[in-house]
Amino acid sequence: MFIGSILCYLLFRSLFLDNYLYDFSISLLGEYFGHQYLSWSRYFISDYVVGTLVCINFLGFAFIQSHWTTVLFKLESGIRLIASLTFTLYLFHFPLMSFISVVCDDNRVIIGVTLMITGILGIKIERSKRYYKE
Repeated sequence: MFIGSILCYLLFRSLFLDNYLYDFSISLLGEYFGHQYLSWSRYFISDYVVGTLVCINFLGFAFIQSHWTTVLFKLESGIRLIASLTFTLYLFHFPLMSFISVVCDDNRVIIGVTLMITGILGIKIERSKRYYKE
């Protein structure tokens, strides 16, 4: 389940099935409804497929996690650091990507710079969070 879901996801993306499902939903719902009302949610069918694969992946890892306990304990501090940055990533990724895309049109650079800036901001915000709680 763990590895199979990853392979299915890679196959899903490499065959561009998300575009096929988008075209399928537009053929069912009509172009006006699909473009006008769905807007940001136009890939909702493929989002359900990806969400299902993520659930299967989590379940698969739950079955094998006992074999990874030693490795995960060694990586715990790094995992906790990365996990503490997710809220900052959530808050800042879209404005930063929009801003950086004006300056550069290379997606790898845009994503890399966004991750770097949100990482720096996240560490700074996490360190100062205790002052805001008081």
